[in-house]
Amino acid sequence: MKISIALATFNGSHYLRDQLISFITQTQLPDEVIVCDDKSTDDTHEILKWFQNKAPFAVRIFHNTTQIGCTRNFENALARCSGDLIFLSDQDDVWFPTKVEQVSSRFKELNGVHVLINDAEYADSELNPLGSTVLRRLTRLHNNKASHIQGASTAITSAFKDFILPFPVDNCPQYDVYIHRWANLLSVKEVIINPLQYWRIHETNTSSTIFSRVKQVGFLEILSIYRGVSTVKTYHSKSLAFKSMIALLDAKNNELRQLCTLSTIQAAKHLLEEYVIALSLRAQIASSSGLSRRYLAIRLLFLGHYKHFYGFKSFLKDFIL
Repeated sequence: MKISIALATFNGSHYLRDQLISFITQTQLPDEVIVCDDKSTDDTHEILKWFQNKAPFAVRIFHNTTQIGCTRNFENALARCSGDLIFLSDQDDVWFPTKVEQVSSRFKELNGVHVLINDAEYADSELNPLGSTVLRRLTRLHNNKASHIQGASTAITSAFKDFILPFPVDNCPQYDVYIHRWANLLSVKEVIINPLQYWRIHETNTSSTIFSRVKQVGFLEILSIYRGVSTVKTYHSKSLAFKSMIALLDAKNNELRQLCTLSTIQAAKHLLEEYVIALSLRAQIASSSGLSRRYLAIRLLFLGHYKHFYGFKSFLKDFIL
């Protein structure tokens, strides 16, 4: 099984060297590292060149002539990977020495899994552990391991890559959101509960979600974050994205049959159609207020559509805010 690492960089000189060294010190080395740099203006180029000369495996470096952003940069890196198994990597984490070995071994053990994601241990800018992991926070808030979607903890098969690429031109979420939407929808994802890397938290993290914060975030704080934020546009955007995914199910039938069964594809299409309906109803709730808003939220609850979000917590968000 050929192993590729897809690394996207941009002005990462402060932490990049640590991550690159963690590639070299793996108990199972990759066969290639594909780096796409998004027109860095710091010392990233020099560090990558040092790594290319030092690494005991192939390192191919590509420099964008214009900045294209994180998602498109990862798309370019993935497209250039030739491995049977592809690890996605940020520029500021540090992998534990057995990450590649453990993930590769797990892929060999599992049948029908095309996306693996491992837990990650939070660390500060100096790599001091912060006493928590991504899964620990997720299960506390959502009680759902499938909601772990950190791209830098993800590995995919070449067959899955062939299906998801290219990323949509319109209504495309962040690359890891898109990857894990499909992985969860097609039931081709497995979560490794062991932390296999540090997620370094610092002021310049690309991710700005509540899960990239040092401080533990509670449900009440999440409600306060969303208070006053208009979600109508978000729901409409997601609805359009899911409609595009329905179209892709029909357009890429051959690639899909390499991943899952026909019954799974049909179930995925039905679920996407339900998502579109649920998002439309939540958009109505978000644009309403007072008793009308509460009535619509209760109606959505009894229709059972909150199962497509975060269950009763999503209902409380709609009802309270």
